[in-house]
Amino acid sequence: MKPKIEKIISIAFLFLSTVTFALSVYIKNEFGDAKFEQLLYSLRFSEGTSDDILIHGVRYCLPFALLLTFILSIPLFIKIKRTSSMKIQYKKKEKCFKIPFFPLLNSISYSIIIFIFLVLYSLNSIGTFTYLKNQKENSKIFENYYINPNKVQIEFPEEKTNLIFIYLESMEMGFRDVTIDDQKVNMIPNLEKLAKENLNFSNTDYLGGTYSAYGTGWTIAGIVSQTTGVPFKVSIDGNEYNHYKRFLPGITSLGDVLESEGYNQVFMMGSPKEFAGRDQYLTEHGNYQILDLAWAHENKKISSDYYEFWGFEDKKLFEFAKAELNQLARKEEPFNFTLLTVDTHAVDGYLDSSCNAKYTYPYANAISCSDSMVVDFVRWIQKQDFYENTVIILSGDHPTMQGNIVDYLNNSSRNTYNVFINSKVEANNSKNRVFNNYDIFPTTLASLGVQIEGNRLGLGTNLFSEKQSLAEELGVDYLEEELAKKSNYYNKNFMQGTYYEIMKEQEEIEEKK
Repeated sequence: MKPKIEKIISIAFLFLSTVTFALSVYIKNEFGDAKFEQLLYSLRFSEGTSDDILIHGVRYCLPFALLLTFILSIPLFIKIKRTSSMKIQYKKKEKCFKIPFFPLLNSISYSIIIFIFLVLYSLNSIGTFTYLKNQKENSKIFENYYINPNKVQIEFPEEKTNLIFIYLESMEMGFRDVTIDDQKVNMIPNLEKLAKENLNFSNTDYLGGTYSAYGTGWTIAGIVSQTTGVPFKVSIDGNEYNHYKRFLPGITSLGDVLESEGYNQVFMMGSPKEFAGRDQYLTEHGNYQILDLAWAHENKKISSDYYEFWGFEDKKLFEFAKAELNQLARKEEPFNFTLLTVDTHAVDGYLDSSCNAKYTYPYANAISCSDSMVVDFVRWIQKQDFYENTVIILSGDHPTMQGNIVDYLNNSSRNTYNVFINSKVEANNSKNRVFNNYDIFPTTLASLGVQIEGNRLGLGTNLFSEKQSLAEELGVDYLEEELAKKSNYYNKNFMQGTYYEIMKEQEEIEEKK
């Protein structure tokens, strides 16, 4: 091979390896403890990702990769003699030794070794090998503990209660105690006050929150887990949730339960509904009316070319929500109105023009601004006639992925925010609990006055009851260990077939034609 071509191929290998390495560093620095499953799923369903995040990623990775490629390419242009000499002087006698030196590698071999090393390091840093190891073991956690909502009695009160559920993007309880510019700061004073005034399920004897269990750590996983009582497990063998419009077809969710009870269900979000397959999940499990960016464009809520952050910002989300709630309240059927905020999404969040930048840390400004807007919206709801028969639940979808947040938090707890407002039942034991997203599913129904046989649904426990959560009963470490493993039960009953099997079935159908 000609030396020039050899060097070009070698540099190409080096560039690919440094891009991979730069990407892994970017993920760790900017998104903290992002799991391999999340990255795998996000690669499949990247449609609707904020342009700001993509641009930020390119700006971070490309210069880093180019610089590292340049440094690693230097040896390719250094000529090394195959022999060298060394003189040794001992007692006025001098001897000269010829030491043969044979370059061990040509340029392509050198670049391939660098490529393998950096790729393996990068994959390990995002938990790839841990994930693959877990896929070799099959857990019986679902066989032993999963409660199918279709097989237990779920009894609604005669007068059904409305539900307003607000998923707060990346909202953690730890935001109450951070240090910025050497000053202790509470970024969410209004949400803290709201939690004090109402019911907050806590991991402490004061205010606290929900720990993020396996398969709950990103938005679609947070939504799925809080509405089904099970983690969102992503299979390496290629389960494609949107290939035939199937999203966990064997699961029964909160949306399914409320739909069967005649609820009008609406889900409003400022981002495109297609992102991460959310439209499939909400359509297949509850037949929600989805109000997203495209809806806002089509209904001239915003101009056809409007796009801010992930779509439209939370200030507009709450404005639109007020109008929709007034319409729903005029209908005879009960309603489930769910919102998903976005301004507090990593990286650095979105600071609305109506809010002041109080801090030098940009993300703190986004959190602080959201704190005010969310609580203002809740206060508005509480003034409406329909509030008397409405339960409001605010819940963080997952801990924030803002990678540098740990530099500001004054506590090691990464629990997400929750508050239950106007619940139809009282909790006997809401403090010093160990619970996770799975428990929100039955607890949400219970807050509406629903009686649940056995007080468990999915892997979740009704926190209003005296029953222990699975995390309390089995221990967090054991529960996490089992959930991380492959589950044949999950694949067979919830996913109902791998992508390979679905493709095989389709091929057989086409052959018969």
